[in-house]
Amino acid sequence: MIFEKIKSHVVSHLSYLIGSEAEAVVVDPQRDCRVYVDIAQREGLQIKHIFETHRNEDYVTGSLCPREFVEMSKPWGNHNDVLTTREHLYRLLPLIRMMYSESNPVPLKAALNMVGAEVGKPRRPLLELGDGNLKALRLTMERLGILDDDSYQRRFFSNK
Repeated sequence: MIFEKIKSHVVSHLSYLIGSEAEAVVVDPQRDCRVYVDIAQREGLQIKHIFETHRNEDYVTGSLCPREFVEMSKPWGNHNDVLTTREHLYRLLPLIRMMYSESNPVPLKAALNMVGAEVGKPRRPLLELGDGNLKALRLTMERLGILDDDSYQRRFFSNK
């Protein structure tokens, strides 16, 4: 049996390939599916099923604000934890909305490029983020402090 965890290099995303007796399943795949094909071929497996366990707001926006999403993902122990989660969610709601202003991953790629991740342009047939949404995304990120020179996002991605 094989159980392999695959971590995306750019977005905060984990997926899994699980296999046994020449068959495999992929759980929560990332967009670039070559990694699963390569592992399956290496292990002599054929991918039979793909499972999506949830929507992707967590890793899409979590890629830009991982500290806040970690805080929001902690189990609530008391009422203050609920209030902290609500505070983060309300603060990040404009950014979450911007991540879905056009087809995913177009807004995320634009945002990651703005903080210095250098993830490039969307692959065809997707186009780059439209001018109006690009301006709105930049303004949203500026208001949240994500584009500040000393933001933890800038520091992280400038060290990559």
